[in-house]
Amino acid sequence: MLYKRTWVEEDRSVSGDALAAPAEQWFVLSRDYVILEGLTHRGVVECRAGQTLWEAFPGALELYGDFYAEAWEHPVEKIEFHYGQLVHVHAEAHGDRLSVRYHVLATLDVTTWGSLRRSLHQMEDLLAEEASQSCPTAPAYLRLV
Repeated sequence: MLYKRTWVEEDRSVSGDALAAPAEQWFVLSRDYVILEGLTHRGVVECRAGQTLWEAFPGALELYGDFYAEAWEHPVEKIEFHYGQLVHVHAEAHGDRLSVRYHVLATLDVTTWGSLRRSLHQMEDLLAEEASQSCPTAPAYLRLV
C-alpha cells in the first residue's frame, strides 16, 4: 500500500531575539598559548586564566594551531562554520600577547524546513557582505568543523 506524504510547513520560528548572535567575544593568549584574559565558550565551559588553550579545548591545536601561529607574524582573520554557527575570527599579536576576537554572525536554525532555508539565506547574505568588505586579493579562509 502506498501512502501519500503531505508536508505542512508550520511557522514554529523562534523570535529573532532568541537566535540573535551574541556580542563579540575575546580572549588573550601568551606566546605559550596560556589564557591570560577573557574566554567563556558558549556559556557552557568557563576557561580559567592559567590554562593553555589546548588544555581548555582538546583538539583545538589541530584546528587552530597554524592560524594562531600565523597571527604572531601578522593579523589574520577567517570565517568559519563551526558546530552550526557562522563565526568571524580575528587574531593579532600585541608584543608578547595574542588577542583573539570572535563573533557569531549567524546560527543555523534547523527547527523547521522554513527556518533552515531562512537561516541558510541569512548566512549566504552575511558571507556576501563579509566578502564585499574584505580585500579582494585576501585569501578566503572558510573551514567547516
